[in-house]
Amino acid sequence: MGIMQMIAAAGGLDAYLVSKSLRFDEGDGAYLNRAPSSAGSTTSFTWSGWVKLNNLAPVTHYLFTGVNSPTHADIIAIRAGVPAGGSFSYYETSVGWTVTSAALLRDPSAWYHLVCAVDTTQNTDSDRVKLYINGVVVNSFTTTPPYPAENQVLGINASGTDVQIGRYFTTVTSDFQLAEVHYIDGEQLTASDFAETNATTGQWIPKDCSAGLTYGTNGFYLKFNGTDLGEDSSGNGNHLTANNLVNTGPGTVNYIGNITGSISNAIDAFSASHINNYINTSTFAVTNTAWIGAWQGTAATENVFTPPGGLPVTSSLIVYYGCYSNPARTSTLLITYTDTTTETDTFTSGSQNWMKAFTASNASGKTIQTISITNSVTNNSNYQSFGGFVIDGAILESYNPATDVSPDTPTPFDDEGNGTGNYCTMNPVHATATLQNGNLDIVPLSGHSNNYGTLGMSSGKWYWEVHRSHFHGNSGSLGFHGSASASKKEGTTWAAPATNADQHVFYIHAQESGLLYNGQNGASFSFTYSSTPVLPTDWCSDAGYWMFCVDMDNQKAWIGKDEDWWGWNGTAYTTTGGDPANGTNPTFVLDVNDTYFPFNGTYGSTPTDYTYTHNFGQRPFAYTPPSGYKALNTYNLDDTTILSGTYVGNGDADGPFVWMNATPATLRISSTNDPPQAGDAVTFSPTTVDPLAGGFKIRNASTNNGSGTTYYWSAPTTESAFKYANAQTNE
Repeated sequence: MGIMQMIAAAGGLDAYLVSKSLRFDEGDGAYLNRAPSSAGSTTSFTWSGWVKLNNLAPVTHYLFTGVNSPTHADIIAIRAGVPAGGSFSYYETSVGWTVTSAALLRDPSAWYHLVCAVDTTQNTDSDRVKLYINGVVVNSFTTTPPYPAENQVLGINASGTDVQIGRYFTTVTSDFQLAEVHYIDGEQLTASDFAETNATTGQWIPKDCSAGLTYGTNGFYLKFNGTDLGEDSSGNGNHLTANNLVNTGPGTVNYIGNITGSISNAIDAFSASHINNYINTSTFAVTNTAWIGAWQGTAATENVFTPPGGLPVTSSLIVYYGCYSNPARTSTLLITYTDTTTETDTFTSGSQNWMKAFTASNASGKTIQTISITNSVTNNSNYQSFGGFVIDGAILESYNPATDVSPDTPTPFDDEGNGTGNYCTMNPVHATATLQNGNLDIVPLSGHSNNYGTLGMSSGKWYWEVHRSHFHGNSGSLGFHGSASASKKEGTTWAAPATNADQHVFYIHAQESGLLYNGQNGASFSFTYSSTPVLPTDWCSDAGYWMFCVDMDNQKAWIGKDEDWWGWNGTAYTTTGGDPANGTNPTFVLDVNDTYFPFNGTYGSTPTDYTYTHNFGQRPFAYTPPSGYKALNTYNLDDTTILSGTYVGNGDADGPFVWMNATPATLRISSTNDPPQAGDAVTFSPTTVDPLAGGFKIRNASTNNGSGTTYYWSAPTTESAFKYANAQTNE
């Protein structure tokens, strides 16, 4: 099947693929910028882009800015709003025009198409600025807009103006993913110049338009699919500079997070301030002061570095390793490549001589699968250590899981593998912890938190992974929740599943004593919080990758860690008994026909205790999914909608989220009528109910949200199935 056939087969029909998006993370200070060397139009421009929100906190997300000075800038942004979410806005910081949508953008589960089109030569003031959200022109504003004056000179295309994406002057608060960005210098276009309605699905989708556009002097087209993240594909050569953005190769996740073995002190052990304490610098080639070290300080004897997806070596590899021990200790190094070949080396440490530099002889052109270091002596003072890796002449300070380029885009298609499209993330409208890095990382609260994915599973076979950076005592739970509990927002009070039998909760309590349990009383393989079996200690105390397979077609599920699957073999649970590919020895039997959501409950004494990093397929998996299991994205999702149900109120303005696998067009809610009647219709608004791409969110502490009250709901009409949905506003 050719690529165009594959795209059409995905339901897109229009056969246009947006293959990549770029993540802008506030914590990284990420932005693109360019200073034009010559002036363009001073009166007209159009900006178009596809946006998936990450952070719903009251901050401003800068989509495009033209900065002349700290007090003089043209800004296109999703502007800070209270409550959570923001308004699409074009404003100027000196002259003072402001055009801001009344509708709030606070749906992080799908993609918005946003267009700002400006022409100050128009006679009618409201024609000078046009904002579009998902193809619809904005006609409702926060206040009557003060538009630019007729023939107002704009600074955005002036020579020397610093054009920025993700930043305003030196302020970086942007937190979103961006795809398919067009900037037109000199014309006021419309949304339909960049996108169109799919005649079959009704979805607003990108179209292949670049050949028909005139970009003008300073115009550009960003596809984010090249080596240079700011590469201009318009033909103008107006490339932007990428700042604090990562394409391939080293990223921003410290490689220590990918080393197993109960690391007792995961710090920068071999920086300039420590190095003389640990090694003999006369025999250790220190060429950089940013060495990252990790060592093993317990009775265990092995550390293993497993780079997710493998780590390619173009020409050379040097591994610094040894044993932090004055008494002689012999350490063995083993490098395993993905072609199954290996290289080994040994080193015997001595007084103040604890580290060796090993130059691999066969690494060129290969991909590293694992690097391990072992010590034959079981002793708490072994401290076998990695001092650092040098790959192709560069010190590996971090690794690729944090790459900001992703196949998460508004155009699902068949890549003859796991499919791509709009991917599941953890859900900011259904989470109580801090979400970072595109809503894939969870940084725990100082207490309990409950966090759910954006995509529900009611059919199909699904695979995802969660990496935990390191062990911290009572470090929470990983698994999946049924919809009965996923419609609840439990705040910071974590309810053990055994006390909530209606929740159909299946997950692992990932503390050191590692209990496996199920909140559905009477279900097969049902265990309570205090029951056995206890998971292997190294599963719970070591950093590594938790794996999840959920087979909704056969109502089975498996939970595993680092390629081993916990399963019931008919007599007992074993760490190697599960076999998702063949459907045997499941960890759980899902004997309730329900919709399940990825779930991560956390507990930590401080927010920096540990981090969970989720991967639903938008990055290479650490391990190959079992045959038949797919990534959690809209290409693989079915289009069966849920048109009625119940939820339980929580009495909070941040009310319940209800999954429909659809976007509601109309909605009825009642605490007494089952089913709700025409008189129970609700109006979508910022303070009552938000429609979302996959369901709805209650936004009122009392209306249709009494604490503990059961509500019946129905959606007489829907916009579309979630598979074909755009992100929604609350109007």
